[in-house]
Amino acid sequence: MVTAIALAPLPTAPAARFAAQVTVSNQGTAPGDAGLLRVFVSQTTRAAPGQPADAKQVVGWLPAGDTRTFAFEDLSAARTAGTHHFRAWIDAGDITRELSEGNNQASRVYAVPDPAAWIQPDFKIVGIVLDPEPLSPGDRFAAWITVQNQGDVPGDAGQLRIWRSCAQRADPSLTGDAEKAVGRLDANEYRTVLFEDLTAPENTGWHHFRAFVDADGRTLEKSEGNNQASRVYPLSGKALAIASGIMLDAIVLDPVPRVVGERFAARVRVSNQGAAPTEAGVLRIERSHQDPLLPGGAVGEQAQAVGALQPGESRTLVFDQLAAPATPGWHLFRGWLETTGPDAGAQSVHAPHSVPYSIAEVRLQAAPHSSGVLLEWNSKPGRSYRVLRSNDLRVGFQPVADVYATPPFNQLLLPHPPSGTLVFYMIEVE
Repeated sequence: MVTAIALAPLPTAPAARFAAQVTVSNQGTAPGDAGLLRVFVSQTTRAAPGQPADAKQVVGWLPAGDTRTFAFEDLSAARTAGTHHFRAWIDAGDITRELSEGNNQASRVYAVPDPAAWIQPDFKIVGIVLDPEPLSPGDRFAAWITVQNQGDVPGDAGQLRIWRSCAQRADPSLTGDAEKAVGRLDANEYRTVLFEDLTAPENTGWHHFRAFVDADGRTLEKSEGNNQASRVYPLSGKALAIASGIMLDAIVLDPVPRVVGERFAARVRVSNQGAAPTEAGVLRIERSHQDPLLPGGAVGEQAQAVGALQPGESRTLVFDQLAAPATPGWHLFRGWLETTGPDAGAQSVHAPHSVPYSIAEVRLQAAPHSSGVLLEWNSKPGRSYRVLRSNDLRVGFQPVADVYATPPFNQLLLPHPPSGTLVFYMIEVE
């Protein structure tokens, strides 16, 4: 007889991963072979002999009055919305004659909600970085485009199409200067795509570098109005003449900050790629720069004088003890040079260079432990945290514990996952 069925966690989404514990007992007066225990993730009516099961285990010999519990791991819930019956069947092959054959099956009801029509992926361009910033017609540069799925479910982000100069919103039929496939993005996932060896337009003036995700419109989204973004940049020959070959050609964050307030250093390299000795001016930086343009006189957060550079000479300046911004999300660390031009001491801002990085409020670390998996994360007074786990990112995360802050760090020991199972953990701040 099947005496108990427990589902953990209770499935609440299509194809959600879960485990089941099924308890069987021999309520007869004599021992017997209980045969196979078969389970079905969605079986409303009584299962019939020969019907394929979703999983099965051999129960074997059960003495009279004996009770035994069997665990079924990594099951997948029904893929359709509605009410479903998880069914278990002991002695599924009817190999043993019993006092009653009518109590060999039992079921446990669970519901899979019908997703609302608005639960869709939603792709958005959240970052455009030109590296190095083109200053004159024909300059070579690269573009880093960051895309995010801000929707509720995964989806195919399709083609990412770019134009070096496109002031108006692009139509899906408009041919771009380059394009790449983004691929599938999970809910809230970011992906940065690199376009290399681009050439600035031939005419001077203001230009709009435009990026368009899901450019062919093949995926239904919550909003189709945020698939495009543009980055304004000016082109002229004067900036290069003032710069005289001085370039800011590298920024290295050491280490790359991952959590709010984390300390790091920035190593910025400036070089003279011209043919004559040149005063490189002042190097200015900002940890999080949002304005796509740098007007003359921009101060920045810190500054250092570079000094004179000989042709071919490079110099690395270090900014120590920087703190990551207090706001979680994507940031652009930007450096630029300010030089004095030959005409009446005019100031020129040029050679801007940006590095994108992402920081979180919480940094979660997982380490093996003799009794399971040890999770550790930074915490703040007055906060509470929800710990979530997933065996399949396509299905999503399920909560496993709610924890109050014990600053400056929290620790949580969880049991070992089933052998051979890949497990993902996530922290939510409540």
